[in-house]
Amino acid sequence: MTSISFTVNARPVEVAADGDTPLLDVLRNHLRLTGTRFGCGLEQCGACMVLIDGMPEKSCGKALLDRNPAPTRRQIAEALDDNICRCGSHIRILRAVQRAAAVMRAGADR
Repeated sequence: MTSISFTVNARPVEVAADGDTPLLDVLRNHLRLTGTRFGCGLEQCGACMVLIDGMPEKSCGKALLDRNPAPTRRQIAEALDDNICRCGSHIRILRAVQRAAAVMRAGADR
């Protein structure tokens, strides 16, 4: 086990984990950040994607909202285009991004 220090959501964290532990496991199992999902297990569907230093590997609803706080449904769908949905939740994901955009805009207005 090694002690790993990094910042998650603007908060410094330290985790004891083996060096070969996937970041997904550290986020979900060690830090209880369950928003990150295990999908295909092959890094192809995009469900496990996270932002690292503000940049996603392929696409991310959060990166879109940073660029465009009021995206259209079409823009959201295009941003998520590389994510292959095998669970049938694509429509719910689109609605969730729209809700997140509204909440983020409301917070910025305060």
